[in-house]
Amino acid sequence: MKKLFFTLSLLFALTLTASAQDSKMSPEALAKKEVSTLTELVGLTDTQVADLYRLFEQKYQMLADKNLSAERKAEVNRIVGLKLEATLTGEQNKKYEAAKATLEKVMTEATK
Repeated sequence: MKKLFFTLSLLFALTLTASAQDSKMSPEALAKKEVSTLTELVGLTDTQVADLYRLFEQKYQMLADKNLSAERKAEVNRIVGLKLEATLTGEQNKKYEAAKATLEKVMTEATK
């Protein structure tokens, strides 16, 4: 009986651990979510989608580094923001500025 209880307890603990690890989204999934939200908000072209997906994927891979300081994370976000603005057209930049809070809210919820 003790062995059965121990085995079930161990199985339950492993299942909980696996579920906790799965709840975090991968850099690829986060990049895809950010690009799809941005596409809905400003209307990206296919080329822009591909370019920004790679940019956001790289961003989330870098931000996933536990050893990265807060200053470095802020710098990564600043550089990605500048590259994003350079990629978007004038009209898209206007739409992006108007919808920036919405995009940030969606991505903050996704990274929790």
